[in-house]
Amino acid sequence: MIVETAKVVGIIRDKAIITKETSSACEGCHLSGSCMSSGDVRCDKTFIVLNRAGAKVGDRVEVSLTTIEFFVSVLLIYLLPLAFLFAGFIMGGRLAPFLARELGRPVDTTAASVVLGVALLVGSYVFLYAFNRWCREKGLFLPKAIRIIS
Repeated sequence: MIVETAKVVGIIRDKAIITKETSSACEGCHLSGSCMSSGDVRCDKTFIVLNRAGAKVGDRVEVSLTTIEFFVSVLLIYLLPLAFLFAGFIMGGRLAPFLARELGRPVDTTAASVVLGVALLVGSYVFLYAFNRWCREKGLFLPKAIRIIS
């Protein structure tokens, strides 16, 4: 479980807007200036979290994200588009002869692979955008404010 401390700067229904305090774990990381591993990121390391602790503006809270949620979100963001891209390449190559027969003229296998691969890649991003909005509404994959520190 990933646990960090943060300060609550706003409340929206059952969610809290927090500003993450840089931890010692972030000091050696080359991505610390652009980290987006813990939820919906704003320009000043501001995140939206589920307010399970009942925190109010000004409170310092412990924020947690389970390792499973973190890895599933990383897999979705990075591997799903890649899988769709490769699936499109393979399907495009297999569909080219059928397209050539239907169109009555030759179809370049490489072109069909590239077109279908890119189309599925774009489709995966559209899916992820819609899935992200749905997850945000349901509170899935969001970090949780679990305890008020002060």
